[in-house]
Order: sequence, then structure tokens, then C-alpha cells
Amino acid sequence: MKKILLIEENQDLLADMATFLELEGFLVISATDGLMGWQIAQECQPELVISELKLPKLDGYQLLVKLRKTPQTAKIPLIFITGWGETENRFQAIALGANDYLIKPVEITRIIDAIALQFQYLELNKSTLRLSAI
Repeated sequence: MKKILLIEENQDLLADMATFLELEGFLVISATDGLMGWQIAQECQPELVISELKLPKLDGYQLLVKLRKTPQTAKIPLIFITGWGETENRFQAIALGANDYLIKPVEITRIIDAIALQFQYLELNKSTLRLSAI
């Protein structure tokens, strides 16, 4: 079972998204602020992080920078799901190392597709590493 860290300040949205992801077979760990999310990522080592950009304590950008600078979390894929739809927000997120950027409102099927794509990339990278070791 793949472990996903879900970080969202809106508790109703957090609960709804967690339920949908659990129904899809994922183990979901939740956080309501960026600092809590970063601490949980250090402890639990999720396979994927999904986060809002606008968060208390550490915003999504700050969270992403901390994740990328910490060796044990540097390669964990991160998908932003946010209401910040401006092009400059998307560019900044991608420049800092975000793997995907979805704008609310977003259909759950689009979220599932984005998650599946990140897990495909992870598998491809593992296969490439195994082949290069031969």
C-alpha cells in the first residue's frame, strides 16, 4: 500500500480528499500546516506528498524547499493542489522542484491520474537504476 502525505489547511477538504484516496487503496497521512507536514515527512517517509500552497507555519514553497534540501525527503514527489492559479505561482513551484501543479477545483480523477503518473516515474527511475547497475 503506497503512503501519501496530504497537507491541506481546510479540514473538510482534507477529510474528503483523504477518504477518496483511501478508497483508491492508498494509506493517507494528514497534516493541516506546512511545518507539521514537513515533520511527518521526516518521520513517515511517504512515497508522495500532496500539498496546498497556502498553508500556515510553512507555506507550500517553504515546505518544498525544506523537503528538497533534506536528503531523506529530497526525491519524494510533490504535487501541489491549490487555488493559486496564476502562471507565476506555477512557474515558481516547478522551479523549486514540484512534480505537478493542479488548480482547484480539480476532479478526483485528475488527482488520481497525477498520482499514477508520479508512481510510474518512480518505477521507471528504479528500473533505470537497476539497469545501470548491471
